[in-house]
Formats: sequence, C-alpha cells, structure tokens
Amino acid sequence: MSNYDDQSSAVDGGVADSAALPDARFLARFAEVMLPTLGEQQPLDLDAETRASWNLKRIRQALDLSQQQLADRLAKKKGAPRLSQSQIAKMERGERPWRLNELFSLAQAMNVSWIEFFSNRKLEDDPLLKIEAARLRLVRSLEHEIQVQQEVSKAKLETYDAEDLVIFTCAELGIKHPAAMSILRDRYRRGRHACDPGYEPKAEDPEMAKQEIEERALQFADKAWESYLKEAKTRMADGRVDRSR
Repeated sequence: MSNYDDQSSAVDGGVADSAALPDARFLARFAEVMLPTLGEQQPLDLDAETRASWNLKRIRQALDLSQQQLADRLAKKKGAPRLSQSQIAKMERGERPWRLNELFSLAQAMNVSWIEFFSNRKLEDDPLLKIEAARLRLVRSLEHEIQVQQEVSKAKLETYDAEDLVIFTCAELGIKHPAAMSILRDRYRRGRHACDPGYEPKAEDPEMAKQEIEERALQFADKAWESYLKEAKTRMADGRVDRSR
C-alpha cells in the first residue's frame, strides 16, 4: 500500500498530510491487535494491501452498496479523493495500488473504521455493520422518496403550464370553453384555502357543504376567466401571443 499523491486531502478527522500517515505494515499489525480473529474468512497469509482489497469488497457487499454507489458517496464528501466505479473495481481485485488517503476516505464513506480493512473476522459477527447496513437502506429509501417528490413537483408544474395553455388559447379566441372553465374550477378545489382564504362552508351537512364549495368554485372560475381574458388581450396588443402553440 503506497501513497502516490503529492498533496492529500484531509481525512479521518484531521489527518491532513499523507506523509504523516502510518505505513501499511503498522496499520495491518494494529488491526490484528485491535480486532482478534473471530473465524476464518480469508487466508491468513495475505499481505496488507491484498487483505484491504478483500475486505473492501466484503464490507461494501455487506452494506448492500454497489461500486457506483460507493463512488457517489465518496464524491459527496468534501476533500475526499475521487474514485470511479472502475477504479474501485480494480482496487477490490487487487489490480490497483491503494493510496492511504483513499483508505481513510473509503472507510468514512462506508461509516466504518479503517481498521476493518485489515480485519480477519466474520462480518456476520459484527452487529455495528448490520446496523449500518440497515441505516444505509433507510437512507437510500429516503433519497428515493425525495427524488420521487421532486419529480412529482416538476410534473405538477408542467401540468399547470399545460392548463394555462388551454385557458389562454380559449381566451385569445374569445371562447369560454368548458375545458377552460373546468380547469379553473378544479384549481379552486385543489387550492381552496389559497384561492379563498378564511372561507369555510357554513353548512354542517357534508353534501350541503360540498354544494356550497361548488358554487364558490363557479364564482372563482368566472372571475379568473375575466382575468385571463384581460391578460390575453394585453398579450395580443403587445404581440406576445405564441402562434406556434
């Protein structure tokens, strides 16, 4: 295991210069003392770099992370070295030398101690690794939920623009089309509290309250239609009508 970088990023809580990092033999020996073998998982005669490569893959798989996901986690860490999926694959196969700053950054990206790279114990005996695997699964689920929410928000904006296209087309042609009025009434229903702040149905009966809301929706749609008509006339007068629609 060697250090090929002239300048290394700060990693592992303040290790700023790779020249100050301990050499690989010390790290491997320290790991053997700190992490006694709990069961044979790999050959005992592996050199330090090969053992680190072996454990990198085992830990990544135990955390249910793909090589690309691990590379993405590294990319999000400030000051961490950038590694591509193919570089991580080569490191796991022992085809690419390790840099010490990469060792510490990979450990941080997987939220494990760097000592784990030199351990010979069974991963199924590590309760903290199991907890971390479960936590990462939750993180990925939350990230997916946020992504879906963003896609839904984008779709809603696109729908609103498409609705506006229908309404303005009708307004420019001076046709109070049912499609345009239906859109305006539906906008009231979807955002009643924003469209009609402070209003609440007076009727206690649910059906009567629903009818009351529909009457307000009709009033809102008529008023909004007049606003669209004025805006359409202004656009036409200014030459801002998009005839390509």
